Amino acid sequence: MENWGIDLEGRMMRHDPWPVNQRGQYQEPLQKEITGTYGISGQATAETLRYFEKCGGETGRLVRLLNGHIPDRMFTLSRQHLLDETRWYTNEYYFYFQMFCKKLIGRYDWHFGENSKTPLSVYHKIWEKGFLRYTPYAGKEKDSTFSMLIAIFRAYTAKQVDFTDLYDWADLLCRDMATISFKNEILNMRNTWLSSEFWYYLIEFIKIVTNQNNTRQIVEESFDFYDLEGFSFAPEGMLLQILEYMLNKSTHAYAVEIDYPGKNRAFFRLSRPPQWDPNKTDKYFTSATINGDEAIMTAYRLVIQRFFKLDIPPELHDVRGIGTGRVSFAIVWEERILSIPYLSLIAANALLLPVYAAVSRFSSLTTMGVLFSSILSVNFMIILLRIFKYNRNRVRILKNHLARVMESNQKKVDQAEKVTGELLEEKKRLLREKEETARRLKITGVYTKKSLVDIIAAGDDPTRFPTQRRQVCVLFADIYEFTRISESKTPLAIVEMLNVYFERMNQCIIGENGEIDKLIGDGIMAVFSSPDGCVRAAIEMCRQVKELACLQDCFAEQPVRTGIGINFGEVVAGNIGSRSKMDYTVIGDIVNSASRLEALTRHYRTPLIIAEDVVARLKDNYHIQFLDIVQVKGRESPVKIYEVYDYLDDAAIGEKQAISSKMDMAFSHYQQGDFDTAAGIYLDLKLKIMSTDNNDLKGTIDTIDFFLSRCNDLLRRQEKGRLETWGGVYSFAVK
Repeated sequence: MENWGIDLEGRMMRHDPWPVNQRGQYQEPLQKEITGTYGISGQATAETLRYFEKCGGETGRLVRLLNGHIPDRMFTLSRQHLLDETRWYTNEYYFYFQMFCKKLIGRYDWHFGENSKTPLSVYHKIWEKGFLRYTPYAGKEKDSTFSMLIAIFRAYTAKQVDFTDLYDWADLLCRDMATISFKNEILNMRNTWLSSEFWYYLIEFIKIVTNQNNTRQIVEESFDFYDLEGFSFAPEGMLLQILEYMLNKSTHAYAVEIDYPGKNRAFFRLSRPPQWDPNKTDKYFTSATINGDEAIMTAYRLVIQRFFKLDIPPELHDVRGIGTGRVSFAIVWEERILSIPYLSLIAANALLLPVYAAVSRFSSLTTMGVLFSSILSVNFMIILLRIFKYNRNRVRILKNHLARVMESNQKKVDQAEKVTGELLEEKKRLLREKEETARRLKITGVYTKKSLVDIIAAGDDPTRFPTQRRQVCVLFADIYEFTRISESKTPLAIVEMLNVYFERMNQCIIGENGEIDKLIGDGIMAVFSSPDGCVRAAIEMCRQVKELACLQDCFAEQPVRTGIGINFGEVVAGNIGSRSKMDYTVIGDIVNSASRLEALTRHYRTPLIIAEDVVARLKDNYHIQFLDIVQVKGRESPVKIYEVYDYLDDAAIGEKQAISSKMDMAFSHYQQGDFDTAAGIYLDLKLKIMSTDNNDLKGTIDTIDFFLSRCNDLLRRQEKGRLETWGGVYSFAVK
C-alpha cells in the first residue's frame, strides 16, 4: 500500500539553503548564525544519505530534485557536498532533503535510524519519522497546551509570514489520528490541549517556515501575543506561587517546582513526570526536549518581567540539564522599591509647612508637638488613602476581569455547542459517504477481485502497482460437456444454473482465503497463497457439486460433473492490458499447466487432479492416490499427477484405500511395458469395486477403464511393432 504524506515536489524553497560569500561559495557560518539560522549540521545529511543509498535510493535523482527546487541557481550541490559533515544548512533545506529521500524510497515513514533504538543526534528532527503515532489533540494522550504555539502563529502572521503550508502539513500528519482539521478547527480555538509529540512537530515546522533555528528567539519575539490575563491581579507576594500552580495545570509533559526566597530571584526545576510517555519523542528525545526546555525557560523569564512590571528583562543563571528531561535554572531580576505617592505627600506638606512655621513662633513646645503629630498623621492618612484607592481599583479591575472571563467562557460554551453540532452533522455526512463508498466497493467486488477492492478501499491506485513474482497455487475448474448440454436449454435456465453454481464455488474459494481471478464461461480460475487452502477449497467444491440438486434438475439428462486441476509455482502478477482496459492477473507456466491438469480430469474420470509440486508442499493429511506420469501439451518435461478423493463418503474412501497398493502395482507393470499384466490387475480391481455396489466409486471404475483401454491399445501397438520406445510416460497431444 502506498504510504505517502508531505510531497514538496513543485514547491520551491523560500530561503537560501546555506551561507555563501559574495562569490557564491559556501562559507562557514559564525556560531550566532548557526544558533539563529543554520541549525542543521552536515552530520545529519551525511548519515541520512549513506542510509538512503544503502536502501537502494538513487542519489543522482535526489541531487537533481534538490537543486531543481532552489530558486537561486547559485546554490547547487553534489553527492560530495552532502557527505561533507562540516557544512551547515537551514531547517528548510534539510526538510526538503528528507522529504525527497522518502519520495524516492517510496515510503513516507522511511528515515535514518528507523531500525535502531539508538538515540539520534540533536540535528535529526522529530518529523523525520513521518505520520504521528499519538492522537494530536483532545485525546487521552494530550499533555501540552496550545497557548505558546498560538501566540507564535499570531505574532509571525502579523509579520506577514504565511503559515498555509505548515497548516496543510499538520493536517496531512494528523489524517490517520484525528478527524478534526488542524487548519480549519484547532487554529480557530483560543487554546486547547495537544499531545507533546504534535507540539514538537509544530515547533520544528515553525522553524522551517520562519527560517529561524533559535527556539528562544521565536518565543521571545512572540511574547506580546501571549494571553496572561488574570495573573496581574494577584498580590505580588503570591505571583510566583500562582505561577507554579498555573504552570503545572498547563502542562502534563513537565512537573514544575519553583523556589522563591522572596528576593529578586527564583529557582526552577522541571522534570518529566512518571506518567509521561518517552515514545512521544522516540529516538529524537534530545532534539525535541531541547526545544521544550528552551521555550519554557524563555517564556518563564518573560512572564516574570511582565508580572513585576520590570523595565529590564530578567536573566537566566545556572542553567543545567538542557535536553535531558531534568532541567534546572535560576531567573534573576532587578531589585524593586515599593511605590510611594511622593507627589501627594510633597503637596500636602507644602501646604502645612507655612502653618507650622507661624504656629511655632507663638506656641509652646507642647502645641508644636501636637501640630507635628498632626502633620505626620496627615501624611500617614494620605498613604493609607493611596493604599485604599489602589486596592479598591484592583478589586474593580478584578471584578471586571471576572465578568469578562465569565462572558468569554459562555461564548466558548456556545461555540463548543455549535462546533459539536457541526461535528455531529459532519460525522453523519461522513458516515453516509462511508456507507455509500462501502456499497460501491461491494458492487465493485462482485465484478472484480477482492484484492483490488481492498487496494482501492485503502486509497491506493492498483494501476500503478509494479509487476512482481509470487509463489502461488492456481486452480482451474470446469463443468464437463457444458456446451453440448446447454444447447438444449434456454439462456435464462443456463444463467440461473451458472449463478447457483458459481455462488457455491465462490464460497468454497473465499472460505480458504482464495481469490477468483476470472470466470471463463462455465470455468473458474482461482489463486491461493496456501497449497493446503487450495486443496481444501477444491475438496469442498467437489462436495458442493454433489449436493446441488438444483443443478441436477437443470441437467435432467445426466448428473453434473466438474473437473478441477491444481498446480503450484512461480507466477508473474501485474497489470495486463491498456490504459483504457486492464486486468490485474497472474501469468506463467503453472497457470497453463493447471489448466491442462483440469482438462485431464475428463480422461481419468476423476474430478480432482493435483501436480507433484502441490503434493510436496501439503502440510495436512489428505487421501491421495498416484495416477500417472504424463507429458501435457506445452510442457517440455513430464509431470506426476495425483488424485485427491477426500470428497467421497467414508465407505468409498475405505474402498479406495484398500485397492491403493494394487493400483500402484498395476501402474508399475504398465510403466515397465508389461501391459498384459497391468491390464489383468486393472480388470480384477474393476470387478472387485463393481461388487461393492457403491455409486460413489463409479468414477474409480471409469479411471480403471481408462487405464484398461490404454493398456490394451499399447499392447496392440507393441505386438504389431508400432511401439518403438516406451519410457512409461504417456504424451497427450491435445488439451
